[in-house]
Amino acid sequence: MTDLEDRLRDELSQLAALAQPETIRPLRHLASRRRGAAALFLAPAAAMVAVAAVAIAGAVIARTLPHRGAAPVPATPELVRSGAVPRFYVLAYQSFEGGKVVTYAAVHSTATGRTLARVILPGSGNAGPSITGADDGRTFVVTETNMTTRVQSIVWLLRLQVSASGRSIRVTRLPVHVPSRMVVDDIALSPDGTRVVMTAQWDCGTQRCQHEGIRVVDLATGAVTVWSTHVDGAPFNGSWAGNRAVAFEWQPAAHGQAAAYRVLPLSGAATADLLLASEPIASPPTEPNSYVPNALVTPDGKTVITSEVTPLFHGTVALIVALNARTGHLERTLYTVSTQDQSGILDQECNVLSLGPGGQHPLVDCFNKIGALVDGQIVILPGFPSPSRSGISGQQAIAW
Repeated sequence: MTDLEDRLRDELSQLAALAQPETIRPLRHLASRRRGAAALFLAPAAAMVAVAAVAIAGAVIARTLPHRGAAPVPATPELVRSGAVPRFYVLAYQSFEGGKVVTYAAVHSTATGRTLARVILPGSGNAGPSITGADDGRTFVVTETNMTTRVQSIVWLLRLQVSASGRSIRVTRLPVHVPSRMVVDDIALSPDGTRVVMTAQWDCGTQRCQHEGIRVVDLATGAVTVWSTHVDGAPFNGSWAGNRAVAFEWQPAAHGQAAAYRVLPLSGAATADLLLASEPIASPPTEPNSYVPNALVTPDGKTVITSEVTPLFHGTVALIVALNARTGHLERTLYTVSTQDQSGILDQECNVLSLGPGGQHPLVDCFNKIGALVDGQIVILPGFPSPSRSGISGQQAIAW
């Protein structure tokens, strides 16, 4: 056997080890993404082949990319004064205190990272909070979910109204009823702050859910419009494409079928046919049945912001990219970084978390760096308590 063959054998063995079950970390909403018949797994043998193939292709791609991305930088008052980023951002996070979980919302100055206001939120979800913001930069909705069983949950929706200075937060419990036998994956606030969209599954049993679809709730009236289907699969990662359409990822249950993103106009009748016949848009390039990164659509519906992670022989290359929503073609690369790390499931290590007002200033979590993308750099936005301080790791609920 030649030296090259020895090296390839060693590299493939290392890559195959990445797919072993004990190295796989659960996704944020494990119960909803891995339900009954829709459970999707990549067998270790198949994973070895798939990862090896991607690695070989990635080695070629990597030659055209910088070895490392621009180092993360702290925000500065000058950056805020220039209008490149909003004046403050809001975090939702949890801490283990006095034998129980406490949930906080906090406003931080972008220029200094200093805490401007902080409140304790009612509820104590065990699935971790999420946060979504409107285009005014002052209205936010925090979701807390308490999974009581694998298929039952209690969901709280809380509206945060932040003062113009960012120094106070008014919290209101929204009168939105979420049935107990419903598993909600994502909740996103519309740009005008009047509605939320939920990607959800309901009437769930131990094997599968009877319904899955999109729920849009009017926050003024509490009226709910539902697009549902009996087709086995599920919607995930809901977001708004302006105020009149909703983007979502449809993940089929059938083995070997790839997930894809779609845009659902809200002007039509709420029918299952419309849900599954909604217009396909650009989707991140992934293997069937594998992890699909977040993809967010700009308000004009023309661009998809998402991530791509490619394992290499001696590390990993991650990209944050803007794709043409209609053609899927690359419009621009917003961020590039390489790492020597080959531990964990690396395609989950670099994701777009949310977009700012008008679809600008993407907030990302890329290899444990949480911040805003500005001119090809991650501007670090501090404030999340460390795992040693809070007793809880992996927190990333942040919005402008």
